[in-house]
Formats: sequence, C-alpha cells, structure tokens
Amino acid sequence: MANAGQRRWLPSQVAILTLASFLVFLNFGRWICDRLVYAGLIGEIAVGIIFGRPLANILDDAWQQTVVDLGYVGLILIVFEGGLSTHLGLLKANLLLSLIAAMTGIAVPVGLSILLLRFCYRYSALASFVAGAALCSTSLGTTFAVIAANKSIVDLANTRIGTVLVSAAMIDDVVGLIMASVIKSLGSLDDKNLGWTIGRPILVSACLVMLTSAATIWVFKPAYGLVRQRVESMGKDMGVGLIVLALAAFTSIAYYTGTSVLLGAYLAGTTMSSLQPTPLNSEESRRDGPEQNDSSFPNPEPIVNQPPHFFASAFELRIAQLQHYILSPFFFASIGSAIPFLSLWTSKAVWQGVVFSILMILAKLSVGLCVLAPSFAPGSGGSSMRESLAPAGLLGWAMVSRGEIGLLIAQIAYNESGVLSEDAFVIIIWAIVICTVVGPVVVGFLLRRSGAGLAGSKWE
Repeated sequence: MANAGQRRWLPSQVAILTLASFLVFLNFGRWICDRLVYAGLIGEIAVGIIFGRPLANILDDAWQQTVVDLGYVGLILIVFEGGLSTHLGLLKANLLLSLIAAMTGIAVPVGLSILLLRFCYRYSALASFVAGAALCSTSLGTTFAVIAANKSIVDLANTRIGTVLVSAAMIDDVVGLIMASVIKSLGSLDDKNLGWTIGRPILVSACLVMLTSAATIWVFKPAYGLVRQRVESMGKDMGVGLIVLALAAFTSIAYYTGTSVLLGAYLAGTTMSSLQPTPLNSEESRRDGPEQNDSSFPNPEPIVNQPPHFFASAFELRIAQLQHYILSPFFFASIGSAIPFLSLWTSKAVWQGVVFSILMILAKLSVGLCVLAPSFAPGSGGSSMRESLAPAGLLGWAMVSRGEIGLLIAQIAYNESGVLSEDAFVIIIWAIVICTVVGPVVVGFLLRRSGAGLAGSKWE
C-alpha cells in the first residue's frame, strides 16, 4: 500500500518529456531569435503560443498555470535587476525628461486610439478609450530583457537615455495598472468612489517612492554602513537572503497598498543599489567625466567606475542563471499563452488590427520627440540634432513594446466588465502582438548599429 500511495504522486513519463521539451524549446527559441532578429523573447513568446491554449495546448492546465505563476516571479526579478543596475544620479537628474516622455507615451496612444476606433471603425467611445488605455503601457519585462540582452554592446541602464527609458516605462506601467483598476470597476463605479479608484494608486505610488527615498537616506544606508563588513564577510548567500527579504517586503507593501508590484520590485532594486559605498576617487571621476552640453535639462552625474557591487554580484552568482534559463522564459511564454492566436485571422480582424498596430507604433515613437525637442531651440546647432537622432529613435522604439499590462487591461475589459466586443478585443490583441514583436527587433538592430556611438555623447 505504501508503494501504491507513493507511485500515485510520481509524474508520468509523458509529463516529464513534455515539460523537458518545453524548457528546451524555450531556450532554443530564444537562442535562434537572438541570432536572427536580436530579440530572443520573440522565440519564447512563440513557444508559449504553441505549447499553450492558443494553439496545440500541449501543457495541461495545471502546468500552464504554474508557468504563469513562475513567469511572474521571473518578471519581478527582471524588474528588480533593472533597479539594481540603475544609476541613481542619472535617475534624479533626468526625472523631468522622464515625466515628459511618460506623459507623451500615455496621451498620444489614447488620443489616436479614440480617433481611429471611434470615428473610423465606429466602436463606442468607451471601447475606444479602453483600447488606448491597453496600448498606453510599456512592457517593463521586455524593456529590461532587451537592455540585458545587449549589455555586451552598451550598458544602456547606466546611460542617460537608458535611464529616461526605464523611468518612463515604469510610470507608464503604474498608469496602466490604474487604468486596469478603473476598467475592472466600471460596472460598480459611482460618483463617490470614482475619484478614489483613480487617485489611490497615484497617491500610493508617489508616497511609496518618497518614503523609500527618505528611508534609504536616513535609515537603510546608515544601518547598512554599520554592519556592511560583517554582512559581506558572510558571503554571497547572505546577499541572496537580503535580496529575497527586500523583494518580499517591497512587493508586499506595494500589493497591499494598491500600487504596482513591479514598482515595489524596482524600488527594492534601487534601494539595494544605493547601499554601494561611494568610492574615494568619485570626485576625480566626476571631473574626468564627459561634458554635458544640453542646457535644456539638468546635467546628469557622470558615471563612476565603482568596485563590484555586493548585491549585484550575489544576484549574478546565485539567481541570474535560474532567471535567464527558466523564470524569464516562463514569463514571455505566459504572454504567448494569453494570446488568442486562432481568433486573429478573420479578414476584418487582420486589416483593422494591422492599421491599429501601425498607429500604435507611431504613437510610442512620438516619445522620441522629447529627446529631439531641445535640438530645435535657438542656438542649439546642427550637431545637437545629429547627436540626438539615434538616442531619440532608440527611446521611441524601446517604448513600442507592450505586453503584460496591455493584455491584462484587454482581458479585464472583455471578460469581466464587458466593455469590449470580441472584434474590438481582437484588434487590441493584434496591436499588442505586433508591437511586442517589432519593438525589441528594431531596438536590437539599433543597439548593434549605433549603441557604441552613445559613448562620449550627452546621452551617455
């Protein structure tokens, strides 16, 4: 009887082979797409479509849900790693430009969506707004994945343009989650709770950022300074333990206060990044840094060549391989498994979806104008325009990719609140899919062609 009970819990050989092939194809698909189109996540999304419900439905429902759950852990780690590698001096110096870029990336997609879907496709005003809301977000996971995949060419996270990109994408993500909350509550909203539904995530996000900044300066850094040598002498496992503790704390606070869990993960990363002690030669490094000639925005602090970061080293040694080969591929596969692939191929859905996709690509490309705008100022000179062209294109194309938040908004509006018809839902999915595929591909090409040219420029 003991043997019979034990054998009941053993996986079948078919289940083992299915899961093993899923993992192999995920990594093989990423490897192929990395070399063909410089965007390995496209291969992972394609494998998710094939193995998931949209096409062959090879994985059973329990495993598909497991992939979604573990994939979200992978997304949290992607965002945390992005925060851990963020240059905080650049983040503070370019906050105004980041806000302008984020607002552009929200307003233009919503406006163009209303114009096309309401007045050309004849959908309702609410459905047209929801479509724009779904396409105003930027996929943080995709953004950080593309940055990490091209780190050997340029460490974009430690450049001025990369910092603007990450900050703008983070703001768009928070706004997208606010949109999701509002859309989910459309059936029960009234004048009394509408303002609170919209205002709460904004207020909580702002408070969380400000409180984290204050706590980092007045509590975390002094406290860690007292125990730093003892903690770091315990080795990388202690670093991993503190990373897990910080992530659990920040994401839980973000979740239970009503803002983005990804914002919590990013703040955990930036907080642990700030614990790195300032090198003794930092003043010399600042004097020797590249000159900043753009008078329209504050000059960023030049990058300092710091010694290896304890937490970054611990993450790279203990977590990065698990994230790279299992958790991150699971996340992008979960995006693929949420795409209703077979429903996309009616003639009406194809032409309306492609037109809408092109418009949504142009909407996010408009974010690049925020970088070009100072070059039109009197006295800026033609060299300023030439120097800003490549960074503007890079910023715009990197904002094109949608993903998890867009799919969430579309599915809530279609399945829960009933705002979207099936036709409108499919058009939105077309735009999300095309933008998520095209954006990383173009960014990969741009980084390989002009990424090295950022060195020494005002956008480095």
